[in-house]
Amino acid sequence: MRKFTSLFFGLAFLWSATSVLAVNFSKFKHVVVFGDSLSDNGNLFAITEAEGITPQPPFPPYGETFDETGKLSNKTFPGRFTDGQNWVDYFPLVAQLPILITPFFLDPKNGTNVAVGGSTSANLLQSGPNNFPPAQVPEYLNIKSASSDDLYVIWIGADDFAAGITPRTTVTNIRNALAELAKAGAKDFIVVDAPDISLTPKVQALGSATIHQARQFVAAVNLLLALEIPLSASLDRINITLVDINALFVPLVLNPISFGFSNSTTPALVALAANPNVNPNDYLFWDDFHPTTGAHLLAAKFIYHVASFKFSFSALSFR
Repeated sequence: MRKFTSLFFGLAFLWSATSVLAVNFSKFKHVVVFGDSLSDNGNLFAITEAEGITPQPPFPPYGETFDETGKLSNKTFPGRFTDGQNWVDYFPLVAQLPILITPFFLDPKNGTNVAVGGSTSANLLQSGPNNFPPAQVPEYLNIKSASSDDLYVIWIGADDFAAGITPRTTVTNIRNALAELAKAGAKDFIVVDAPDISLTPKVQALGSATIHQARQFVAAVNLLLALEIPLSASLDRINITLVDINALFVPLVLNPISFGFSNSTTPALVALAANPNVNPNDYLFWDDFHPTTGAHLLAAKFIYHVASFKFSFSALSFR
């Protein structure tokens, strides 16, 4: 779909490899995801539809898809914060898994994606006002048991900066969630660190002071994760692959043409409002904070490749 290059991934691995063990995806029966709007593939939609809670879920054109020429197609994926599928939707196919990762709050018995749009790291273990956002790990463990046959993915923290949560608290929240799941029987984890939100159109529009603060927040969170995730693995006797998503995201923003995009500053929604004939597939961002489905596909491939080879990525990679 995209001209993302095998060369890029190969160079990333060569420059950043520090481990030799690979995650064996074939052994897992399910992939369980905790996170925010980057991973939500219908949970906020299900919760708000059922209970009338605000904020409202993403309505069309969110979830609508476009063909290669930029024409609106007849395929829709309600509840996604992008134009169609997100990385969670793509991941089973990318990882060659005979499963789907479906919204937990739509179908608690069968769903394994617990990510809810608008969640902060605090909502991994604690609910917000009126039980929204819900406490993701307790909600999941109240219905299901944690299993060593499943893979658990935590990608959260992008909303913590705006919520005024400190980097130390963000990492503590993630570590506590890991410990709670480990205590319940989970053994294998992927933790994706904080994307550099200072590069998003939303933060860029807030001016240099906020951009600097956001960049500092992300750097602090990711440094603390790099230091403390190995400690969590040792203390809780679990396996954790830490993925530095900025080894992909930063090059995407700074050099979008190398990945088949032509614009990494203007949201596709803004461009479409100005000119309905533009091709959303050319844009890295769907709105001022969330990437387009093409970027989500790259993220799914990147997370899979990192975990498959269990490479760790330095915070300095590609900077």
